[in-house]
Amino acid sequence: MNSANENASETAMLINVLSGMPIVEAIKTLNQATLFLIENAHGVDAVGRVYPLETPLLRSRRRLSKIDADEEVRAFLHSLPCAYTIDELEAACRSKFGYERAPSSSAIHRYIQRLKAPRIGGGL
Repeated sequence: MNSANENASETAMLINVLSGMPIVEAIKTLNQATLFLIENAHGVDAVGRVYPLETPLLRSRRRLSKIDADEEVRAFLHSLPCAYTIDELEAACRSKFGYERAPSSSAIHRYIQRLKAPRIGGGL
């Protein structure tokens, strides 16, 4: 397990690498790294045996929302200031991506709720 200083140093190095990339590419890279970590996550039982963790994200068979399916839309939403209302976010997406690619206000609201939801076990 890393100390707080080692984590801070590793975080600074990661930010340094990502800050040199265009925002969409940086977010795409973070998303891919997050998925890799989730897919390769493991736990240890009381006896010390290692087992893969099951995550709701990987078990879900639901259709991806327009936000989850389109990295550019997701990056755009994350790049906007927090002061936007859901209707303003929807309008901004429609003006940038058109009606076909833009998520609905309901999809944006569900996505925000998922971002705010606490994670079980404190993981990703």
